[in-house]
Amino acid sequence: MVLAAVVAPPHVAPSRDGPRPFLDAVSKNGVEAEPGPLSAARETTAKDGPASPGEVGTTKSRPRARRSTTTAGAQKSGPAPTGTTVPAPTTTTTEPKPVVRAVGIDQWRGRLFRDGEPYNVLGLNAPQAATYWAVNWGCGSQMGDAELDQMFASVPKGTVFGFWATQAMAYDNKSAMAIDFTGIDRVFAAAERRGQLVAPALETQQGFCSDGHFKDEAWYGGDFKRAFDDDGRGLQKLSYWDYLHLVVPRYRSSPALAWWVPVTEPETSTCAPGRKGGDCYAASVCSSTAAATLRDFFDEVGGEIVRLDPNHLLSSATIGGGQCGTKGYDYTYVHASPALGICESHAYDDPEALSDGMRSAIAACRLAGKTFIAGEVGRSAGTGRKCSSANRRRDQVRAQADAIQGAEGSGLLLWQYLTKADGCGYGIEPGDPVLSIVGPR
Repeated sequence: MVLAAVVAPPHVAPSRDGPRPFLDAVSKNGVEAEPGPLSAARETTAKDGPASPGEVGTTKSRPRARRSTTTAGAQKSGPAPTGTTVPAPTTTTTEPKPVVRAVGIDQWRGRLFRDGEPYNVLGLNAPQAATYWAVNWGCGSQMGDAELDQMFASVPKGTVFGFWATQAMAYDNKSAMAIDFTGIDRVFAAAERRGQLVAPALETQQGFCSDGHFKDEAWYGGDFKRAFDDDGRGLQKLSYWDYLHLVVPRYRSSPALAWWVPVTEPETSTCAPGRKGGDCYAASVCSSTAAATLRDFFDEVGGEIVRLDPNHLLSSATIGGGQCGTKGYDYTYVHASPALGICESHAYDDPEALSDGMRSAIAACRLAGKTFIAGEVGRSAGTGRKCSSANRRRDQVRAQADAIQGAEGSGLLLWQYLTKADGCGYGIEPGDPVLSIVGPR
């Protein structure tokens, strides 16, 4: 394959504008590590790596954003958490153990490997998995212990499950009003019992199951060191920066950890005044510094996650559809961050097994020395005159997984596993035919 002839992806468009479909959404501190450099164990790429074939991205070609001078712990409104005593997690964090099932990347081939062998992913997203109403607010329907076990047992060992591990999912809003990782602990424990892998997302772009705050360019530029409460639920008392210093050390030695996702579907747009949360998708603009800000975020925040856990990869979780910060050649520029190992695009009801945009995204990732995963693939199925059958969805997913692997990508994660899926939608319930093809490939 001649990589020099490949261009960065112009547009990988999912079928929806804004947040992914989310079914039956329900509306529940520890020690900060000192800052430090990127781990020497990670191979780095040039900070301003190739923006496109034949073109080297430089800081001159992308205006640099002014970094926020806000200190960690400062809060947007109300009392600042700095100096506040935050109750410790319910269980102590143990020292890292040898990682026996780390997923790595072959930078020469741009492919994943696991236990030294090539590894291709056909996994599932279950964003609501950490919902545990006895402790946290919840994020969609709750799975009981038996249902959580059933989900992990329904597919072969070594399958990757994406889920949301935001601070709100690690906060007891029922009694202690403090950090409590019980909901997330349940997910890791069940995955470990069944020999599965999980990819936890630490924050959501639009503030779903989080703080209600749309992550605008200012947030990526430094406001991630402030705490927000735009939805008024008070579920995220700590800043994102402070939270990652709790959650990463807690799970970095789990044999169930596949990779980290700093933010789901990040974009450095600026929301119109008066809008917040998901409403910002229809009222946002891109600045000339959008790409530089997003790259700086992955360099700084991603670099800190890598310092805390040098044994696991980071995925960008980008939509890949021309959002602020990743338009055109900026997609390659941002993914050249040394902290990132996996780049993504998301697709819903794509009429093709492999669109031109997704094919270009795979090639762009390889140019940056990274690998590609379609981190969210939704294909509707179920009942209804215009709805595809579950068997047809299985066949479509198999064709799409084959096409991605054939183009030298590393796989896809389906949206989304549910204990009960009604009507025509993206839900995948126990017994769905598509589960017969899910698993490592």
